Amino acid sequence: MPYISVSPQLLFGFQRFDMTLPSFVRAAGRAARIRDGRIALIGVLAIVLLVMQTSIGHSLFRDAGVSRPRATFVELYFPDAQTLPTTVSVSGLVRVSFAVDNVATTTRSLVWQVSQAGDNGQFRLASGQAVVGANQTVPIVRNLHVHCSTGRSQLRISIERPSARLTLWLVCPSPR
Repeated sequence: MPYISVSPQLLFGFQRFDMTLPSFVRAAGRAARIRDGRIALIGVLAIVLLVMQTSIGHSLFRDAGVSRPRATFVELYFPDAQTLPTTVSVSGLVRVSFAVDNVATTTRSLVWQVSQAGDNGQFRLASGQAVVGANQTVPIVRNLHVHCSTGRSQLRISIERPSARLTLWLVCPSPR
């Protein structure tokens, strides 16, 4: 019987690939380098994003002109408007609460005052100083003696530098 030789290309319908060990290792090495390069790039981007979130990153971006410094301001507000007094008691005592909020990176010392409008201008009912830390709020509560000469009275709560003011109108008790 004659010997017949059949090539694998004819038998299985595919062409033979040259996959010797050295060429396979080179191909795997190239794929690994590409994959490792992508992983390294993702790692570097992650580190850059993390640094951007720190105060050092923020200052670097501000110095480079890429971002602006955060706005700083002071807020003066009534923390619970529903509990504000609306009338003056017969004794004239009124409990007033307000808050000072410092949205800044440094501590501020603020001078506050509560005054009442009268016929001859404003007169002081209470005053003080509040040291407010960076990004902190200081509540202030005072019992005041309000003088009523008309049907209603106006209280002004204010701070100096930066200037801010709140106004509270109160109904006075009717004279007997």
